[in-house]
Parts: sequence; structure tokens; C-alpha cells
Amino acid sequence: MVARAERCARPLRPSFGRHTAVHRVARLNNNGILPVCVAMGVGQKQVADGLLPVEQEGPAARTPRISRSWHLSRRVREDHGQTIFGLAINLYSTRRQQLFATTGSNRATIYELIPGGNIEVRQVYVDQDPTESYFSCAWSTAAWEDGAPLLAIAGQLGIIRVIDTEEQCVSRTLMGHGNSINDLRFHPYKPSLLLSASKDESIRLWDVRAVVCVAIFSGDQGHRGEVLSLDVHLDGQRFVSGGMDNAVKVWSLKSCAHAIDKAAALPARPTPRATAETAGGGERALGSFRPAQVQAPEFSSSKVHGNYVDCVRWLGDHVVSKSTHSKLVVWKPAAGTPGSWHNLWRGSCECDTGPATILAECRYPSSDIWFLRFAIATPSPILVVGNKVGQIFLWDLAHLPSGQPVYAKPLMPTLRLTHSLCNYTVRQTAISADSRTILAVTEDGSVWRWDAASK
Repeated sequence: MVARAERCARPLRPSFGRHTAVHRVARLNNNGILPVCVAMGVGQKQVADGLLPVEQEGPAARTPRISRSWHLSRRVREDHGQTIFGLAINLYSTRRQQLFATTGSNRATIYELIPGGNIEVRQVYVDQDPTESYFSCAWSTAAWEDGAPLLAIAGQLGIIRVIDTEEQCVSRTLMGHGNSINDLRFHPYKPSLLLSASKDESIRLWDVRAVVCVAIFSGDQGHRGEVLSLDVHLDGQRFVSGGMDNAVKVWSLKSCAHAIDKAAALPARPTPRATAETAGGGERALGSFRPAQVQAPEFSSSKVHGNYVDCVRWLGDHVVSKSTHSKLVVWKPAAGTPGSWHNLWRGSCECDTGPATILAECRYPSSDIWFLRFAIATPSPILVVGNKVGQIFLWDLAHLPSGQPVYAKPLMPTLRLTHSLCNYTVRQTAISADSRTILAVTEDGSVWRWDAASK
């Protein structure tokens, strides 16, 4: 693992699209990079079908917030031809919300959403180690410097690269996980704090400003298998994780508050400039900082799902989670003492630390495989997920019941988006800040842009 990490520490090679206000113009080096994408316009054909009623009661159910008319505006196919696993729109910076990133093979690609439905490549980073395969990406901002957009990427080799997209270099390299990294999430209002979920059965909290590992969430009460997904609550005090042990766990960041404060007091590591001498991987995580060890979550359940939990997201104080049973479960973790259990309803789950109330099940077909990740738009709670035959499903979750379970009445999709060209497994979806653009990435290396019809 050490030798492999050293090989991966060589610089990623950036290439850049035409000049924009966001990025400088840069020339390709002598090695060059092959064209990244084959793009095709798809036109304004009918692509939203299968309009299904939402199984809800009351007048609010008749006024969904989702546009009823969508079209496939653009398809971009990356030339590596391999599965794109990671997709993230830059929602961290209001000035850069037109940017999004994908990760597939040993590449990370930054695109810009162009008004009118187009997609244009802005930057491409290629890891010189061909054995790398990036699984996840996440956006933040270098608030301690000039507020430049940062993109964190990680995958097969278990190494996190933090890219300064304006300086066009890898500004930080974070190493510490003992196996591949499946998911990355930044703190919602502390842009220097990054969480990573790994195959080594642990979750790590990093301070990318000081380049240190702040805390490690693992141990006897932690995950007993590969950690596949995580998400930070908007209050910034807790996060949820799911893994191959079929468990969903809620962790408190207050348990490592002292370590977070200690890391915040460290001086910021400067961002290296993009030169041949300094672009070799950026600053590496310091080894002298002793991370906090957190072994006990606030809540844990292995009974909400009967198989791998490959995606978890917060919806207010509710959790939306997904496994391989062609459904997403909306549920509420209840506070309780370890070992407590009681029946809340006919379909109650016995949990490790307390009861869970299932509020809704969002059912959809052809999704009995894992590593299919969904997205939830905020503040309007629109849920978007794809399946293994290229279909995309949308739910309006604005009117979920607050306390009573609806186990007997599964929520059917509000909309289904299909197109004859899109018949590959949709690995991840994302939705724009205004909820009018949906992105999806598929296992043939394609990026798909759907837009709502103009009002």
C-alpha cells in the first residue's frame, strides 16, 4: 500500500477548456490529453412519461412542486468509456453553481452548465497511476484564502486529492485510510471539514485547511463492513452513514468537538502554485496531530434494510436510505437508550440503539443492484434516482407525514424520465439549486442533462 501511495502522489495532469471568467487559459503540455468527450444534442423530444399519482392525501398532494415537462438537452460521453461513479454540482458557492464534476476511471472532469441546455468541459485531471479509479467527488471552497472552489476526489487507492480549481493544481493530498474510499462529503457551513467513508470500515474527518485527520469513527460499535455512503445534517452537528453491514448509523460531531477546535487553531497550509516543482500532489496530511477516536454512534440500526446500504441522505431530521430492494425508505431515527426497543407500528424495526419509524417507502423498478445513488434537492424536497435500465424517477417529498407511518401505502414516483438513447445503469444523479436541471451519470461513461420546460 505504501509503494502504491507513493506512485499516486505524482501530479494529476490538468487540461482546460476555452477561457471563462472562472478559469485561466492554460496550454496542454507536450504529452497532451486526448479529447475527453463526444457530445451530442438530443433535441426537444418527448422524454417525460409514466406520470404516476403520488400516494398522498389532502389538497397539498395535488400541487406537486416538480415540473411536469422535461426534455433531454444534452449527452456527453467521456472517452475513457468506463463507468462514471461520482457526480456533484457545486452548490457550496453561489457564484459557481454552474459548475459540476464527475469522476470515472482515473479522471475527474469539471463541466459548466450553459444556459440553453449545453454542457462544456472546463478542466480535466488525470491521475498518472492507471490503477486509480475515482468513486466520489465533493465541492467546497477555500474560505481561508480567496474563496476558490475546491474539489475533493477519492477512490480505489484510498487517497484524497483536493484540487484548487482556480490555481489549477492539487493543493492537498490526504492519506490515512487503509483501503478504497467510497464517499466524500463536506461540512455544510465549515468548508474546511471533510468526511470520507472507506472500505476499511472507518469514517475519517479531515481539516483540509490545516491538512490533518481530526477524528476517526470506527471501533466495536462502528461499521462491521465497508462504509459506502454518508451525509452531514444541515445543522452541522451530526452525520449519517450506511454500509455493507446493512447498518445505518448516526454519529455526533460534538463527540470530537475538542479535536475540531484544536485543528482549527493550527495555521493554514498554503496552496502550492501550479508549477512543475510544486504540483506533485500538494500538501500531505500531517502526522503529528493525534485524531480523536469515536467508537459509539448516537443511533444504529441494521434492520431498516436487509442488504447493503449504498446511499443515505438527510431530509430535515428524517433519513432517506437505499439498499438493493428497488425502494428508498424515508424514516426517522428515534432517540433511545442502547438496547431499548418497542413496537411503534406493525412493521417496526428492532434497532441496535432505539426504534426507527418508517414514514414512507418510495418504490421503483429495476434497481436490485448496489451503488445506485440518489439526490435530494434543498430546500424543495425533490428526490431523484435512476435505475439499471436508464430510467430516472422523481418524487415530491414536500408533504410527507410528520409522525404516522405509511408502510401500507408506498409512494409511487411523481414522474419518470426516459429516452431511447439512455438504457445504461444510472450510477448517480444530481439536481441543480433551482431544481430545474437534473444530471445523471451512467456506466457507459456518459453524462446526461435533463431540463424542465420553461414556465
